[in-house]
Amino acid sequence: MEVKRIRDLLRWTKQYHENLERCYADCANQSDEEKIKLLLGYFKSHQTRLTTTLQRVIDSEQEKVLDGWISEYSVRQPPFQKHVCKHDLVGLTADEITAKVVAGHEAVIELYKELASQAHISDAHDLFQSLLELEEHELMQEMVSAGRFSDL
Repeated sequence: MEVKRIRDLLRWTKQYHENLERCYADCANQSDEEKIKLLLGYFKSHQTRLTTTLQRVIDSEQEKVLDGWISEYSVRQPPFQKHVCKHDLVGLTADEITAKVVAGHEAVIELYKELASQAHISDAHDLFQSLLELEEHELMQEMVSAGRFSDL
């Protein structure tokens, strides 16, 4: 999917989180380890929250912001595309799964940072800054809880 407008980017990001949500659920179902099932279930719940939040943003954001062009930004294909889950979590340890989750979040965070820093319209900057803070907050919560899972 080529991203041309802010709306496209938000839809793509939402699809990315939906993909991770399904993938985490599928990988949890394929795992024999209860700890891994719990961890993936927890990560899935965060993806559900991010998906729901992104849909609210798409539904409530001003049309002029959503219709803003991304052509002045360097992104045309979101860089986190390579972090799409392909059920490659099956058989990994909790630490390996957590590292993959972190890498995906960090790619989205870097994208939002870049877009916020390059936004010339204050509403677009504010939107990207809010999304950046949301991703950072979710990542922080996941890492705190993942630390608790490693203590199990």
